[in-house]
Amino acid sequence: MDEVKFVARCFGFAALVLVLSQLKTGGVTLENRVQASLVNSQVADFVNKSAQGGVKLIQTTIDSARAYFEKQKKTSSEKEVVEKNEVEATEE
Repeated sequence: MDEVKFVARCFGFAALVLVLSQLKTGGVTLENRVQASLVNSQVADFVNKSAQGGVKLIQTTIDSARAYFEKQKKTSSEKEVVEKNEVEATEE
């Protein structure tokens, strides 16, 4: 029975927060004011810059890996051509 009371209290608290967040002051809801302050905060700016840095790091790593594997592929194909020429030269 305690679980039902707990769920009912949580539901009531969530409903109260929802209703209070929709109150308008100065033509703007409290929810919109909180959202604007969170979006414009220094923490949000820091997180955004960190995420951009992470994306740049991943992109740089992918580009480096691609260049490395293309170089390896080119080197191995050049070796095959040299070996093929050597085999043809010994057969003659």
